[in-house]
Order: sequence, then structure tokens, then C-alpha cells
Amino acid sequence: MKSKFKVGLLIPIVFAKTFLIFLAGLLTYTFLTKSTPTSGVVIGLYIALLFLSLLFFREAKFKWNKIEMTNDNLLIRPFFGLWTKTIKIDRIDGFKRANEPSKTSLGDTLYVYVNGLREFEISDAYYKNYSELNRLFSTRTKKLGKENFNIFKNIKNSFGFPIKLTDDRNGR
Repeated sequence: MKSKFKVGLLIPIVFAKTFLIFLAGLLTYTFLTKSTPTSGVVIGLYIALLFLSLLFFREAKFKWNKIEMTNDNLLIRPFFGLWTKTIKIDRIDGFKRANEPSKTSLGDTLYVYVNGLREFEISDAYYKNYSELNRLFSTRTKKLGKENFNIFKNIKNSFGFPIKLTDDRNGR
């Protein structure tokens, strides 16, 4: 089974990422060519844009994955085609359900854990066939409970800090 994206969300996200890259380039050009007393403001804006860009790349790495489950393997192809992985089904610890705030959907999300670390997320905001994927993971892997959404965990994860699988029901 293969995952299917909601195309309607693709256009604004690609536009926003392109705008961020353009703005970062413009700020870099302005800073390098016209160094003025307001350079500190430009540096602050640049740091803020870098932070936002990393958060957007988190979305791409952890949420915009093409997922294909075969009999033995789970193939994960991220949105940009980087970091493609093949995972044996028996190496998957399981999944936890969460409710992430979303303006475009109910916010139902599955966090899939492999070897004790969160590997990727499946959200009803991004996938047309979320209910089928949810059913597939429910039958092929273990349900590990519910996890509360934590923005600080997700920000840490976007900067490369892994989220570890916890035993308690609150996901602390």
C-alpha cells in the first residue's frame, strides 16, 4: 500500500518555503553589500528566518513522506527524496496516537517508532488515505498508547534531537 498526499496543502507550503529561501537570500545580499548600523536587525531577521526554515524542513522530513508497506519492509521516501529508508517491519516498535493542532483537519496523527526513536509521523492533515494507513499500521504493528502533543519536543526534533519512545501514557 502507498500513501497519497493532499495536493491542496502542497501549493501553499511550497510557496512559503520558496518565499523563505528568497527572503534569506535577499537578507544575505543586503547584509554583504550594504553594511550599516542596522546590520544587527538584519542579522536578527536572518536568524529568525533560519529558525523558521528549519521548522519547515522538519515538516518535510517528518510529515511529507511517501510511505509504502510491503510484506516485509516499510519504504519511506521523504518529500525532497533525501533520507530514503527501508525498514524491516519486525524492527518497528509500534505507533502512538496524538492530536496535533491543525487548521485544515482534525489533527489526528500517528507517531511511528523504530528502535526506540520516532522515525516519522502520519497526519490526517497531509494524507488523503490517512484512515487506510491508520488501519494498516494498526494491523501490522503494535499500538503503544497515546501521546500528548508537545511543541517543544517537535522543535527539538527539527533541530536533530531524536524523540525517544517512552513507556508512560503521557509521552513525557
